[in-house]
Amino acid sequence: MKKLRDNLKKEEIAGSKGYMKWYRAFDNEVRLFINERCLNANNEILNKIFWKENRALICIGSTEYNEDFYGKFKDYTVKFFVKSDVGALYSEYEVKEWFLGEEAIEVILN
Repeated sequence: MKKLRDNLKKEEIAGSKGYMKWYRAFDNEVRLFINERCLNANNEILNKIFWKENRALICIGSTEYNEDFYGKFKDYTVKFFVKSDVGALYSEYEVKEWFLGEEAIEVILN
């Protein structure tokens, strides 16, 4: 998987201080801020990154939300940022494609 940049602050990526959502849409581009440790209301993991397989599942188990989100942004270019294990810094990874899967939004990384 190809890392494009690292040690990025969310503020730099989102272009706004104090930005709280997990994504930011610009003209034909959506930037995804992924935290591997994020849990849903039932304390279940929300995002899984399979580093050896170069793919990620995001918003696991939120079928209706995923359909709405993907439907809204499916024609956008995706930029994928993963929060490092420690601290609040992100790394950007190159995206090959993304699509709506059965259990989550799937992101295939280069």
